[in-house]
Amino acid sequence: MPLNIDSFETFRKVYSVVDSGTIDEVGETLSQHVTAYDAVPVGNAKGTIDAQIACATKQDISLVYLDWGAPMIGSSLAKEEEFNIRLTLKGTASTTDPYFGEISAERERNHARIFSLIEDTKTYSYGHVGLNLVVPHKMLEERIKTFYQDEISQPLRFAPLLNLSTMAGKSIVTMIDYLKTQYTEAPEILDDPMVGTSFKELMIAAILGGMEHNYRDFHNTGVRDVATPHRVVLAEEYMKAHANEPVTVRVLAEQAACSERSLHNGFRKFRNKSPLTVLRDIRLENAHKDLVRGEASVTHTAFKWGFSNVGRFAKIYFLRFGEKPSQTLGSSSHKLKTAKY
Repeated sequence: MPLNIDSFETFRKVYSVVDSGTIDEVGETLSQHVTAYDAVPVGNAKGTIDAQIACATKQDISLVYLDWGAPMIGSSLAKEEEFNIRLTLKGTASTTDPYFGEISAERERNHARIFSLIEDTKTYSYGHVGLNLVVPHKMLEERIKTFYQDEISQPLRFAPLLNLSTMAGKSIVTMIDYLKTQYTEAPEILDDPMVGTSFKELMIAAILGGMEHNYRDFHNTGVRDVATPHRVVLAEEYMKAHANEPVTVRVLAEQAACSERSLHNGFRKFRNKSPLTVLRDIRLENAHKDLVRGEASVTHTAFKWGFSNVGRFAKIYFLRFGEKPSQTLGSSSHKLKTAKY
């Protein structure tokens, strides 16, 4: 990926709004300049730290450089949806999108995360430095009508990951790099009505014409072999309702009214995971909740949620939550004992 932290040094100097502030200050600044946002530190990340934000907006398109400086959890408070492309310059992060669920940070340096900035969108940052391209979602939906002569019968949704090595990915990176250069070297040119409008149209064309979204599928020729987001959601709803029962891909495909192959492709496209990996994650979350409540032993909890190998369960649990199942259970037991006295 041609973009790196050093290449944004001038942009940060020119458009820095917070330099060495607190996570709360960065969150408040993001709210003032881009979209309503709440950010809270995790652990000991309190007081003034190296949290930074630099942002610039032209033609309703915002470029935002964010360095939280420490682990944090951010929550969007926006009433109107914003389309966000986030490129990682350093560290790791994951996003929970209200529509697609968790967007994994795996292979993040080679993939941009695509998600909606709206109420219930949450981001978990671990030493993450990122670059965000923020575009009003409504603006993109309006242009769908022009691009595809289609009324908006359902919300515009993009595949949650963009491979930056593909033609579409390279195009977006090139556009962002150009935008950064214009902002730092000749920002006034984008204020010119003709130049600014032309650039905005070019950016919209790169997003709608090159990236994967549900309205592109409507105009593909031939038979589609990818489950629509609706069918993916149906399968996930069944998983959540029957997570403590035997569940197979065949059963999930029947519940979603599509082929097994289509369901696999749909989950790969819209979740970047297989259906059974998503099911495993749901079961892990349920197991974690039971252990936090101290309802049963680790072994019983593992078996209850379909993990027949307790050792394997402990390993993937640790990778997911950063502690052993026994530690979660021990912590909950201590809290219960303390509460009695």
